[in-house]
Amino acid sequence: WTDNVLVPYIMRIKKDLALPLTQRAILLIDSWSVHQSEDYHNWMKDKHTLIKIGYIPAGCTGKIQPANIGLQHVIKHNIRTQCLEFLATSAENDIKLGQNLSNISLPDNLEQLQNENAKWITNMY
Repeated sequence: WTDNVLVPYIMRIKKDLALPLTQRAILLIDSWSVHQSEDYHNWMKDKHTLIKIGYIPAGCTGKIQPANIGLQHVIKHNIRTQCLEFLATSAENDIKLGQNLSNISLPDNLEQLQNENAKWITNMY
């Protein structure tokens, strides 16, 4: 997302506003643990030196980003529901096939989950 969406967007805005290419940008993101990890910080520091990260305090996303609650929340809820149904159905099918409960595992194949995710998004819309 950073490489394919954010950086091209920042570059377009710099061009539109006739800003120097060395102009820094601020990225406000949720304070999730993945965003605060050392790996993420090192990657951003090495790869995107002109982007400064700021964190939205926990519980404040709806105040700073109202569309997240009014629009995206509905979409995210729908996709989560479809995901849970997919996982439950997968486990249920294993049980019906007679697998021992201790041997049942949820799908973790990235390609399969990406394909399912595309279906969930399409179904949502």
